[in-house]
Amino acid sequence: MRERDSAIALTLLSSFFWGSSFVAADYGVRILHPVLYLALRFAIAAPMGVALVWHSREGMRNVMGDWRIWALGALNAVAFAMQYVGLEYTTATKAALLVHMNIVIVAILSVVLMRERMSWKIGLAVVVGTAGVSLVSIGDAMASPGGLASIWQGGSIVGDLLNVGAGCVWAFFIIFTKKVLNDPARKRSPDAVTGALAMTTLLPLSLMSLAFPWGGTPSTDIILLATYLAFFCTILAYLLWSCGLKHLSATATSLLVLMELLFAAILAAILLGDTLTPVSWAGAGLIAVAAVLAALSESNKGISPIKDAVNRNPP
Repeated sequence: MRERDSAIALTLLSSFFWGSSFVAADYGVRILHPVLYLALRFAIAAPMGVALVWHSREGMRNVMGDWRIWALGALNAVAFAMQYVGLEYTTATKAALLVHMNIVIVAILSVVLMRERMSWKIGLAVVVGTAGVSLVSIGDAMASPGGLASIWQGGSIVGDLLNVGAGCVWAFFIIFTKKVLNDPARKRSPDAVTGALAMTTLLPLSLMSLAFPWGGTPSTDIILLATYLAFFCTILAYLLWSCGLKHLSATATSLLVLMELLFAAILAAILLGDTLTPVSWAGAGLIAVAAVLAALSESNKGISPIKDAVNRNPP
C-alpha cells in the first residue's frame, strides 16, 4: 500500500474514533459540566502524552520548549470549550451544522496559507460534503419535536456564535498543525505533536474548570468514559490523524474526517437506539461520496505504476 493510501486509511480510522466520542460524550455531559468533563478527559490523557513524547525521542524539554506546541494546545482547548459551552445555548443539530461548516474555511486557508492546489475533485468534495452535513442536520431537525424550524429557532445567538467560532478556531488549528508537521526547518513527528498536545490542551482547560464546581468525586461510569475518550478519542485518534495529515492536504484530511458524522450516526443507532430519517441518510451518503472524492484525489497524487516502473528500470 502506498504512503498516501496508508494516510487515507489512518485518517478514516481516526474519524471512526472521533465519531464514537459523540456517543461517549453524550452521556457524560448530562452529569458533569462540559468544561469539567473535558478537563477530566485531558487530565487522563496527559500522562499518556508524556509517554508518547518520550517515545518520539525528540526530548521532553525540546518538544515542550516549542512555542508552536503551546499555541496548538491553546487553540484546541479554546475550540473544545466553545463547542461544549455552546451546546448549552443551542441545539445539538445546529451545533453540528455550524462547527462542520469549517470545511469551507479549511479549503480557503489551504490555498491562501499553504499554497495547496485545489483539484476539481477536492473542490467538488467540499461542495458535496457541505451539502451532506446540511442534510444530516436537516434530517435530525425533522425528527425533533420542533421540526425543521428548530434548526434556526432553537438555541440563541450566543450558542450559534460559539459554535461558529469553534469551527473557525479548529480550521486554523488544522492548518497550523500541518505546518508544524511539515516545516522543513523544524518539523515535529506525529507522536511528539500528539503527546505534547494532550499536555498543552490540559493547562487552559484546567484554568477554565476553576470557574465551575465539581460537586464531589466523579462516578466510576464518568471516569471510565473519560478514560475511553482520553485514550481512543484523544491520544490514538490524534496520532492517527496527525500521521494522515502529514502526507495529505489539509482540505482532504478535513473531508475524510467528516466521516465521523456517519460513524457517529451508525454507532448511535446500534448503541443508543437512535434512528436516522431518510434525509439524514441521504446526507450521510453525500458525506461518504465527498470522502471518496477526497481519497481519490489524494491517491492519484502518487506516482503511477507505469512511471514508477520507468524510473526504476530506465532504458
